[in-house]
Amino acid sequence: PQLAQALCQQPPSLDVGTLCAPVARASGVEQSVVEELLPLLWRWAMVQRRLDLSAEDFVATLTASLDALSDKEWSKEDRAGWGNVSDELRKLLSLDTAVTSGAKASELLQDQQLILCSSRVITDLRAVFDDTAQSIKGILPYHTLVLRCHEGGDNRDIYVGLDSDDLLHLREQIGRAEQKERLLCSTLAEGGLAVIETSSKTKD
Repeated sequence: PQLAQALCQQPPSLDVGTLCAPVARASGVEQSVVEELLPLLWRWAMVQRRLDLSAEDFVATLTASLDALSDKEWSKEDRAGWGNVSDELRKLLSLDTAVTSGAKASELLQDQQLILCSSRVITDLRAVFDDTAQSIKGILPYHTLVLRCHEGGDNRDIYVGLDSDDLLHLREQIGRAEQKERLLCSTLAEGGLAVIETSSKTKD
């Protein structure tokens, strides 16, 4: 109950790690315990949403899966303890908490055909030869933007050629996007709306 109350008081976040310390302070639950519970609760909330189940049905499905395990995998003590835990889990997944709202926001963020996993820019040189391939007429610097994306259950690499003007244009577009995000966030915050931070890095 203390954990549930603390989670309801926190704003939603995409980074469950940032919730651990404030939730531990507010709930009085040891932080090491909170650090084990919140990521697990986050994953369960995500699975519940993907299966489109109510908290009641999700916990019932999870309980049935656990009951199907052998006594060696899931002891009598585990089964007895799960009864109390499952009640609290059902309540937590039923509430509009920082974790359940964060899981919903994460699903919305990832509701795209391609999800960017990583990116890098490779800079290289390419020789320009004459028609006879007997001499080098010049050296061309060029760049390749490598985008590693997640598509369905697979990773996909996309290679995009860039010249100096492309780099400049890309830098300008990124700066403009950051400026628009700052404006939107400040405007929403002034209106009293919670803004879910999409970056785990502290912004200046």
